[in-house]
Amino acid sequence: MSHKTRIIDLYLKGYTYSDIMRKTRHSGHSVKRYVMSFGRLLLLKSRDIDNVSELSRLLNQSERLTEEYLELFEKYLDGVNWPQVYVDLLGQLRSLYPSKSPLKKGGRRLS
Repeated sequence: MSHKTRIIDLYLKGYTYSDIMRKTRHSGHSVKRYVMSFGRLLLLKSRDIDNVSELSRLLNQSERLTEEYLELFEKYLDGVNWPQVYVDLLGQLRSLYPSKSPLKKGGRRLS
């Protein structure tokens, strides 16, 4: 397990950024970057992108790291209830990266 995956695991267990920084000796900037990268993976999965190679390319990270993140995704997936931190993270990312509505001919958005 990479240090990035360990950081995400702690985050999903509900540890604060300060706790994660102390336990892993990583900066707050690094922790936030790893969390956002994992969050983007969640966002892509919620849009039915499941191919490891494609996810890795879109996230600009190694396939190994993508596979580790997917393993965490499966670990915390219990069919119905996600940890609240997951729900919050996905909500934040959806607001940052909203789905685009399809375009009509002529470039106008469908309403």
